[in-house]
Amino acid sequence: MVIQAVAGKRNPITFSGGRMSENVAFISIYACYINIEHCLSDNMFFKRQDAVKPIPFAELGRFVSSLFDSHISKGIDSINRSITTIVDEAARFAALSEKFSASDTEPDIEFIEHMGIGFIKSQKDIYAKSLLSILQGAQSGERVVADTRYEEAKLRKEALESVMQEILKLNSKFSMILVAYPKQMDAFKRQFSRIEKLLKSINDQLKGMSGEVAAYNGIMGKIYEMADQIGAINEAAPGTATASVKEEGSEERLRAEIEALEKERSTYESKIHSLEDETNSIRHNLSSLLQPLLRAARIYDHESKSKIRISDLIRDIVGQMQGAVDYRAFEAELLKMQGYISSNPSKFKGHGTETMQITEAINGNVQGKLSRLNSLSNEVDAINGKIRELNGKIHERVSEKNKMEERLGEETDREEKLRNLRESLSGLKGEVERQCLNSYEAKIEITEIPHLGE
Repeated sequence: MVIQAVAGKRNPITFSGGRMSENVAFISIYACYINIEHCLSDNMFFKRQDAVKPIPFAELGRFVSSLFDSHISKGIDSINRSITTIVDEAARFAALSEKFSASDTEPDIEFIEHMGIGFIKSQKDIYAKSLLSILQGAQSGERVVADTRYEEAKLRKEALESVMQEILKLNSKFSMILVAYPKQMDAFKRQFSRIEKLLKSINDQLKGMSGEVAAYNGIMGKIYEMADQIGAINEAAPGTATASVKEEGSEERLRAEIEALEKERSTYESKIHSLEDETNSIRHNLSSLLQPLLRAARIYDHESKSKIRISDLIRDIVGQMQGAVDYRAFEAELLKMQGYISSNPSKFKGHGTETMQITEAINGNVQGKLSRLNSLSNEVDAINGKIRELNGKIHERVSEKNKMEERLGEETDREEKLRNLRESLSGLKGEVERQCLNSYEAKIEITEIPHLGE
């Protein structure tokens, strides 16, 4: 009998002569050969399991950050290249600004005829220097340091976005320059647009990493929870210094004192509510007197060009009258407005009604109401001070009472708390190890965790 078999291939068996029992024996041998070949091909006998890497808890955060950085390194490298390009573009932008500042180009005043050429040129110099100062801030992104490369790139990107926002604010403030020097501004716009497109590309890339960032933040969140649990165990562990409480009187005495203090506080709170109701009533009355004059006051302010903007006073009479504006000046301005309305009735829809409303406002004891509001405010402040003092006393009594009530059971509670904290800490350890495996294919065992396994 002949068996044909070539290593690495599965060939048909050819029988030649021999008895059946011999044939069966050779078939069994060949079957074993096939199984061995399969095992070797799948590395079942020789495949090496990945080693579990021990990571001390004190180094865990840095280790996970390094895994995260490695995982997103290609994307971050691309973003950093774009940021470098933006910094270069900002430098070119700055060069354009310097060139603009040094130029003697005459402004185009076709659309800003009311401004003198000398003024426009002076504003041009201020604008160019301000723009250059802002653009120099683009270099600050190079000095950012953070826990991860992702965070560094994000912070650098945000710093550059802040630069762009400052430029927009500057352009809004110096809009006349954009109009007076259109050719130069076109070059600025092109440079601005290049940077904007690069920033948009960076934002798109950062958004594309949202899944990886969420996974990393999830792991780091668990690590922070572990640190919090360790801190909580430190506080609750045996040997923690506990301030002794000197008992002065019984629990009944403390309860009676608390009730008396709370009753006194309730009386003050009722007084506060009464004062607030009066305050709201006066404010409503003032609003009813003055708000109907607001539309006429805006027209009067626009026409009269008075230093005292009576519409502003009407909108916030309480706040304004507490400032430097004298009420008599306000009343005098109301009388002027009344005279103006009478002299220019065509400018006011209901001039007859408005002049009557001004008379009602002047005769409405506005000054007395304002004085009363100020007095009410002082009363409320004084009572609130007494309430704060009572709250402090109540807090002291409640704290003392609670300590007395908790004294007998605090040891049992402490042990229960420690047990729960250790169980939670152990669970968090397992979660972090599993997430590192799932997100980064890193088999780790967190070691040297304080209080775990005691």
